[in-house]
Amino acid sequence: MQTSLYQKTKTFSSKKVSVTQAIKVLKRNGIEVGEDQAALILDFLYLLAKTFKNVEKTEDNMSLKKYR
Repeated sequence: MQTSLYQKTKTFSSKKVSVTQAIKVLKRNGIEVGEDQAALILDFLYLLAKTFKNVEKTEDNMSLKKYR
């Protein structure tokens, strides 16, 4: 299972936060996680951000069509 998490994480070339950085930020906020958990959290957050960006773009396109 560890290998698949790391491979999936590396497939995103636009990721700017490393697993180590995520662990440090979470630790500062009182959350202790391992590398596997941090990688999973980052994957989820990037997926969430990507989904939000796509929804926002779709909503912008829909609002433009109303005015045409």
